Amino acid sequence: MKKSLTFLALSICSLLGYSQENSNVPLYSSGYLALPNSIGEFSLSGAASTGGLNHHVFSLGSLTAGKHASIYSIPSMSGSHGPQSALSRAALNYEIDETTTIIASLGYFSAGDVELRDAEGNVLGQFTPNETDFRVGVVKQLGEGFNLGTRLGYLSTNLGSSMNSAQITESSLLVDFSLDYLIKSTRNYDLMTYWSLTNVGRKSTFSEDNLNYLPAQMALGIIMDYELNTDLRIAPQLMLQKFLVPTPPLYNADGTIFSGQAQNTSAIGSLFTSFNDAPEGTSEELKEWCPIVAMEITLKDKIKVNLGGAFESQDKGNRQYITTGVGYITDKVVLNAAYIIPLSDMAGYYQGLFGIGVSYKF
Repeated sequence: MKKSLTFLALSICSLLGYSQENSNVPLYSSGYLALPNSIGEFSLSGAASTGGLNHHVFSLGSLTAGKHASIYSIPSMSGSHGPQSALSRAALNYEIDETTTIIASLGYFSAGDVELRDAEGNVLGQFTPNETDFRVGVVKQLGEGFNLGTRLGYLSTNLGSSMNSAQITESSLLVDFSLDYLIKSTRNYDLMTYWSLTNVGRKSTFSEDNLNYLPAQMALGIIMDYELNTDLRIAPQLMLQKFLVPTPPLYNADGTIFSGQAQNTSAIGSLFTSFNDAPEGTSEELKEWCPIVAMEITLKDKIKVNLGGAFESQDKGNRQYITTGVGYITDKVVLNAAYIIPLSDMAGYYQGLFGIGVSYKF
């Protein structure tokens, strides 16, 4: 049954837009956490975007957001690669003083009803995988323009009922870290850079070979928030993301490794070895960095328009898509809407994906 569970976990990930049958794709489990940030996080500043000014909910923007609560939902995620599913998240930012903000979030993801088969084609049964994610943390201003954020998270994964009707579940603790720095601030623009490390936790225990990793992810980015005039602001952003999990090696016909490294690294160890474990060397390592670009336009401090794009390598999952979003801002309430346009076959799961959200400042 352990091998069946391994196949189940990997199959759920494939429903979310990539396939681990491709030996070049880094190994990780937990489809919910592996969702692209443009889907998994709504920008608290207005609308959903690929990144957006508040890509790091627990970092950028938190210290200036005051006290507010937000909720967003993607009621139906259906496409050519998967069944009906849904995603919802609620978040709370509570500013204690000018230098400290407490943050918390609760997320729920359902992959819908899934009939899965093992590698031999045998029916494993009907499953309804879902994951619940709770996180709480603090953002602290350590100096002029320098913020540090950290969160502790709890992830509960339920892959559904097994063949003997037993629930297949697992719980994990996660840790996130974030740094952002205001490089320069003038009358017309702010230039900021940030770094984050998210989903740091132990390996999954769903399989006896112990090869499934939570999708630890590092992001590096730079943002310019530029005021063209009193009615118009633009905020271009460039971000690079990388999964800090092992890359599968290449094997000989007899099962021995001829290029790459054996996948027996610990979850913490993989945070470091993942930078130098690709079988094809530096050229393959560079492909594991996913470039993301975004632009946020603010009109008269009332309307926000977002446009972004993610361009993952064809050899590393090929999730490529455009995100669009719009937000309407009042003194107390922000209403959001977003839509994703897939650019590749592997992003087909996001076909027609539409999300809505609301934020309330108190």
